[in-house]
Amino acid sequence: LKGLTRFQAIAKISGYASGNSVLDQRLMANSLWRFLNTPIHKLISLDTVDGAIDTVEAIDTLAEALEDEQVQEIAPWVEQGAALLDVLNTPEAELAESLLPFAKIATGLLKFYLKKSQTQLTFADCVVLVSLKAYGESLKGFLPTTTPEAGNGQKKIDAPNSLNEFALTDSDAKNALLCFHKSELATHLKTLMVGRLKAAGFAEADAQRLTERAAWNTHRYITEAWGELPEAAQRFGTTTLADWREEQEKYTSIDTYLTEYISPKPEDLKRKRLWQVFNESFTLQELYVPLQAQLLDRNFEEKEYQTPADLETWALKFLKDPDKQDQVLFIQAGPGRGKSVFCRIFANKIREHFSPTWIPILIRLRDIPKLQNSFADTLRNAVSANFTKDEGWLTSRNTRFLFLLDGFDELLMEGRTSGGLEQFLRQVGQFQRDCTSPEMGHRFIVTGRPLALHGIEPALPQNLVRVKLLPMDDAEQACWLEKWSALIQADPKDLQALLNDSSLPDRVRELAREPLVLYLLAAMHRDGELHVEMFAGVEGAKAKVLIYQKTLNWVLTKQRPDGLNRDLTELGTDALYRILAEAGLCVVQSGDECASIRMLEERLKTDEEAKDLLETAQAKLHDNPLRNALAAFYLQPGRRGEGSVEFAHKSFSEFLCAERIKQAVEAWTYREWRNNYEISDEQLYWELYDLLGAPVLTKEIVEYLFELLQSSDDFKPVELFDRLHTFYIRWCNHEFMNAQPTEEHLPQKKLRKLQAFNINTGLRQVDVFTGLNVLIFLFKLHAVAQYRDYPNLPEGASPAIINFHPCDNPDSELFVQDRLLKIIHYTDSLGFGTFTKTVGPHIARANLDRANLNRANLNSTNLNRANLNRANLDSANLARANLNRANFNSANLDSANLTSANLDSANLTSANLTNAYLDSTYLNSANLDSANLDSAYLNSANFDRANLNSANLANANLASANFYSANLSSIKWNSDTDWENENIEGMETARNIPIELKRQLGLEE
Repeated sequence: LKGLTRFQAIAKISGYASGNSVLDQRLMANSLWRFLNTPIHKLISLDTVDGAIDTVEAIDTLAEALEDEQVQEIAPWVEQGAALLDVLNTPEAELAESLLPFAKIATGLLKFYLKKSQTQLTFADCVVLVSLKAYGESLKGFLPTTTPEAGNGQKKIDAPNSLNEFALTDSDAKNALLCFHKSELATHLKTLMVGRLKAAGFAEADAQRLTERAAWNTHRYITEAWGELPEAAQRFGTTTLADWREEQEKYTSIDTYLTEYISPKPEDLKRKRLWQVFNESFTLQELYVPLQAQLLDRNFEEKEYQTPADLETWALKFLKDPDKQDQVLFIQAGPGRGKSVFCRIFANKIREHFSPTWIPILIRLRDIPKLQNSFADTLRNAVSANFTKDEGWLTSRNTRFLFLLDGFDELLMEGRTSGGLEQFLRQVGQFQRDCTSPEMGHRFIVTGRPLALHGIEPALPQNLVRVKLLPMDDAEQACWLEKWSALIQADPKDLQALLNDSSLPDRVRELAREPLVLYLLAAMHRDGELHVEMFAGVEGAKAKVLIYQKTLNWVLTKQRPDGLNRDLTELGTDALYRILAEAGLCVVQSGDECASIRMLEERLKTDEEAKDLLETAQAKLHDNPLRNALAAFYLQPGRRGEGSVEFAHKSFSEFLCAERIKQAVEAWTYREWRNNYEISDEQLYWELYDLLGAPVLTKEIVEYLFELLQSSDDFKPVELFDRLHTFYIRWCNHEFMNAQPTEEHLPQKKLRKLQAFNINTGLRQVDVFTGLNVLIFLFKLHAVAQYRDYPNLPEGASPAIINFHPCDNPDSELFVQDRLLKIIHYTDSLGFGTFTKTVGPHIARANLDRANLNRANLNSTNLNRANLNRANLDSANLARANLNRANFNSANLDSANLTSANLDSANLTSANLTNAYLDSTYLNSANLDSANLDSAYLNSANFDRANLNSANLANANLASANFYSANLSSIKWNSDTDWENENIEGMETARNIPIELKRQLGLEE
């Protein structure tokens, strides 16, 4: 028995079944191991009397059964008298030359052996042989063409006994056929091959990754290998030829998808633009620099003591962590920060280095036409590939997908305004939890702009792990500039010197850390159109507006492709600019980042100047000048086909939309020589519906718009305010919706035009968004007109000439206390939170003096420096709202929800906060003089430097509250106020603590 394995010894001694069922199953497989350990030349000579044969005759006999080419590969093993199992234990340097040929001819040798010996193999024997062949074929596809040098120079290592000692039961064999990568056989083969690969010079991580990929890919070869077995072995098979063809079609479809949609070199030229850097000759891969990300906590703040990490590395670690199987990676960042580029690069990295362990599926959420009730159906419609047609494509244990859902802020208009985003995120969260089952192990990565989450944070699934993509640091920017300079054959120091110029505004330097803006600056610098002097005195949002303006001018005057010069388009720069601005508006109004050219053509018919230019050009060229004009900028064919167009980056459409609205605003306040407005009230009201009858005034567009207006000599804010305020009052009274015209009223007219271009909306949506967008205008005009420290005006200061109160002047008969509350209720009929999502970011400095906002939903709104003097906010939802420096003097906040709100430096003098909920609320430097906090929930509230003089804290819950440097003079409390809670912090440093409280707290000296 010397030299035999444990199971070989047992088999040798017993000779027959032992009567032990478990042992019997193991012993049944020993005939296979004896077969594998038999020298190859003896297998070939089983028909001889004495079992002896020389090497030459063995090879000749082998050639009769196998192809000549295969014989030459296996011949050295025949000459050495080696056994089949020895091939698996080959020297590390001969890995590729030994294992893979064996895998290729394993079933051929088996056929020969069965024919000569008339031996019946067991089901487990057949599964092992089929699996060995399939695993070898699979591994062959992932091994590099050259293997690394063995690190220790060792030529032969001890053969592991894992396979010798491993006996496959019928149950294990069945599992291997159904799901090989999870089987016991796969585990042993991976262990064996990791050792081989490490000995061959592969790093541990690379060896593990290669063997894991091979294990996941083995299933696609198993059915094919099983079909090669002789009839004697096929009797165990349960897979039909039709099943095999169906499996192969599925894998072929997946391969096609990865090639056409994920690979940076797709065969489909229409897909090539997904990898191009605008109209440059190079691709995203050539210019891409990995970026850092910061992990966020449940309050969406940066995690303290959590250092930023490389996003790719962190995401891979996240995927591999089994403890995070039920979590969704949620990547957020502003426009132009590199979210979509990351998705494309990361998806291809997964394809190249990890598929099919993970099969990447990249979905641009703008391409989802409609959310389905079943999330699986939503995914199927979005991918639209042959392999998704199988009902079980998401429940097959042999395929595991990594879904990258790019742009949650780009869901269709219907999804953004009727709770679709919340529904979508809930579906993603729940589906990820479902993926913890054995049948599904898929993972999800979602990206988008954080502003799209405004007002819905409480509804977000708890299993979202949020990270924020950070701007480039110095090293990343330098790396990007090196790559850029190599591509254009320039010295990177030239552009770096310009970006480091001390006269360049800080804001421009900050923007140069955003990939999109950095490219625009670099491209203009290459073409000699970027100079430090152009940014003199430019700060804040003006810097980004100026960059986009310069980019437009640069593209339209310097960077047109050769075939798109003035002779071809017959349009001047001004006309092109007007057309592009209209295109930007069309794209934003469409809601899905793609506009119909027919819609653009229809809108331009009302622009007499553009109409005349297009007609003249068409007469000369006998061609469509509009399409030529569109190609002059960063536009590309839309996914709807030749009749649509979309901008290469969303930011361009947003900026141009702002430019189009700015042009309209200037026209609205232009007066004729008789001092009458050139545009009548009736025409103005129609244009308001026409331009603003969709959710067009996003935070980014508003920021661009007001910077453009304030730098315009034709901007007349007072006249604009007067005209818009008149419309606002009429809209609040529903005059436009309730009009009884002879034909159709304004909302109906706009609805008809939108529906003509397949934009999914409704009559109420058109009316709601027109009114809300006008309300944004009024709030912004008011905010810009106020003093810096509004609402705490300097003594003796006169009120601003523009003073907007949505409920009208509280001291006049026109005051309607609940007008704003009614607006919130009306607009939220489209979907809860419509008001806060649309108008919420723009209410800073608002005048809401004495307004009735009882139970109003103001979640996450920006009420920075707002005047809420004596306002009724009873039971209002102000969770996560920005109330910094807001004036709540004598306001009623009874039972209000102020969870995680920012009340830093807010004035809460004499405010009623009875039963208010202020969990984790920031009250730094807040003035709570005489405020009533009776029974308020103040868990984890931060009172750092707050003034609590004479405040009533009776019955308040102060667990974990922080009173560092707070002024506690004359505060009121009772026996139910728990001052001795061990979680209360900072009491020893609080100022003006009443002597009674000092004694109670044991702070009395």
